[in-house]
Amino acid sequence: MSSDCPGKNSWPELVGTNGDYAASMIERENTSESMQS
Repeated sequence: MSSDCPGKNSWPELVGTNGDYAASMIERENTSESMQS
């Protein structure tokens, strides 16, 4: 599976966590990744 987006495309460390928490962490990581570009 390839992705056109830079950065992470999977978060195994969030498996089993609350969905809202996981979504906020993914969004935070994606935001910080795009700010570094």
